[in-house]
Amino acid sequence: MEKDYDLSNFDKVEMPKNFILFNPKDSKDFSNFLKDKDKVLLDTIAIGCAMPTHKVAQLLLKLEMKSLVRPLPGKLFQWI
Repeated sequence: MEKDYDLSNFDKVEMPKNFILFNPKDSKDFSNFLKDKDKVLLDTIAIGCAMPTHKVAQLLLKLEMKSLVRPLPGKLFQWI
């Protein structure tokens, strides 16, 4: 059974005021932060880069898929 969604107001949806778009400059700071450390915790990366944890996790997954980052036990990550 499919649900019918009302999409008539879709173009009028506004982004929340606290919504932060990802800035490519953050990616450079992020990778430099990882390269400077041997093994680093996900939370430490978030604090060090002044980014929300969910954004850090998203970036780490992308870097892991490109074989640039290796996940280690205990939420540790290592630049390859």
